[in-house]
Amino acid sequence: MIKTILLFVLTYLILFSNPLQAQEPPLKEEPLPTKLPTVIVKGTDRSYLEIIRAKVLPLMEYRGKKELAPPSIQIPWGKKVYYHPLSFPGLERLERKEIKVMEGAPLAPLKPRKKISSVALVLPELVSPSARYVPARYTRLEALPLMEHRGKKELAPPSIQIPRGKKVYYPSLRKESPVPYLNLSVSLAPHDSFSYQLDYGRQKERFTGYLSAGSVSTPHWVKYEPEELYLGKHEETIASELIWGSLTNRTLVLNLEREAKKIDLPNEQERNKHEIEIGANRRQEWKTSIFTIDGWANRSVVKDPEVDQEDIALGTGLELRLKKIPLDIGVSVDYSSFSEKTQTYLWLEDDAITFKRIKELTLGLGGGMKAITGSGSQFLPSLKLTYQINPRFQLGVGGKRHFYVARFSDLYFLQDYVEINEDLDPVKIWDYEIKLEYKLSPLANLSLVGFYKEGEDTIWNWNAISSQARPEIREMNVSGGRLNFLLHFGEALEQGFSYTFQKAENAQDETMVIPHYPQNEGDLWLIGRRNGWAVELGAKYIGKRYYEETSEEKLDSGWIERFKISKKIGKAIELFAQLESNDYDLWRNYPLGKEKMSLGLKAKLY
Repeated sequence: MIKTILLFVLTYLILFSNPLQAQEPPLKEEPLPTKLPTVIVKGTDRSYLEIIRAKVLPLMEYRGKKELAPPSIQIPWGKKVYYHPLSFPGLERLERKEIKVMEGAPLAPLKPRKKISSVALVLPELVSPSARYVPARYTRLEALPLMEHRGKKELAPPSIQIPRGKKVYYPSLRKESPVPYLNLSVSLAPHDSFSYQLDYGRQKERFTGYLSAGSVSTPHWVKYEPEELYLGKHEETIASELIWGSLTNRTLVLNLEREAKKIDLPNEQERNKHEIEIGANRRQEWKTSIFTIDGWANRSVVKDPEVDQEDIALGTGLELRLKKIPLDIGVSVDYSSFSEKTQTYLWLEDDAITFKRIKELTLGLGGGMKAITGSGSQFLPSLKLTYQINPRFQLGVGGKRHFYVARFSDLYFLQDYVEINEDLDPVKIWDYEIKLEYKLSPLANLSLVGFYKEGEDTIWNWNAISSQARPEIREMNVSGGRLNFLLHFGEALEQGFSYTFQKAENAQDETMVIPHYPQNEGDLWLIGRRNGWAVELGAKYIGKRYYEETSEEKLDSGWIERFKISKKIGKAIELFAQLESNDYDLWRNYPLGKEKMSLGLKAKLY
């Protein structure tokens, strides 16, 4: 019976969505002569559906947490994430044109609103070419273990632990409370660790508003080994999103977000970091085209007794999508006061070229000219080729060129215990990927990915004098492969596994190494639910890695493990207990706290 329902839904989507021809359903539809039955599929995971391109909600393309290179576990765990198809991360904006699917993918999620994890665990950015995106901390999502569901991906991103900075905005596959709602989550842990999260949502006619506020305090976040000293971290965030005209042909979205961090430094010093960002998006849809204009402004500050730096970033973008071709044309301009550079990008892309004689083949082509103040201009081509071998096998090949200046907030606000480099050159890289995906069943997916990157990219090099990491640009080559497996039985049981092998080499000087690129990395997770009880198990392995480009010494391999059990009491309250175990170094001389036991509750106030 279940297979019959799934087959019916899949057939309906293929016959009526017609994504390859980009035929968006008209704004006004004629009533059908015969009333069709309604089919309801329970659950939030639709990753088994072959949706190549779906009509998305016109929500604000707000940068929020950007498409960062491999999702750092510096973002709190425990939130279920359905990943969108990624393109190569670059610190330039991720235009909506790049939300094209190289393979069947779940519906893209709306730009997630931030949410602080109920357990205040904040971990480092880890090197990983797994091409996954972790939404911001403030998002109304169901809890999951630490290895977030990778979902569908495109080209493998550079395997570097820094936030990569493409803006990512998606409509969404998130499971959220019906509006209006007011939810509160609180947790306590030893050493005065504390966190809370308050979420409010309201909808009135065509207006929808969301507000999130939270705080995370972890006095024993890391240990500074040379002085046997524990260093703490405190974060506070408030974010709002206001939407007018959802699901209509005319939409306006406003976003405002403020975040403050305070981290302890050795020698009894503190570093304070502040970021505030405001964005606006206007979208107009007609029968044959969609026009979007957006703008944003960001102010980031990093300050301690020895450092006082500020960046004001401004930007705007225009995009026109022609539905029938389909063709996307756009232009964007970004300015940074810290780098004193302006980035101007004009692009054109056709993401769904089909062939009459080879119906299983889909081609996406794109290109654009980008100019950066003081660094000249470059042509940035892209190619995505997808071949559906049979209903279960799909092959994807792609490549893309990147040219951008790293954003100040991506480098220095999100990363801790790092030096500021005031003379960082632009990134210039080529990325390539080949992917074979096999659908074992509607409940299981297996994929094998090969990736290669070459060019000038950012690394984090350790400075033994300051005991901090410093961003540098180095010419490098990175190659490797990744194996992903996902198994899910609705909401009752979900299981995942991922393993990545990679090799990074310095193309400038063979005597130097590329730091913070582990050769091996893996994730395991399992979650089960029954009769109001939920159990979550997760583990992440990070292999040995160099930490300084002129040294052959390596940081030891490590594990990050998590166990959580929760029980729902009625419909409004959930109690939970969580144990975290860490054997991992954030940077050289900065190991994470070994163990932490947390107790907390989640309550729906109305």
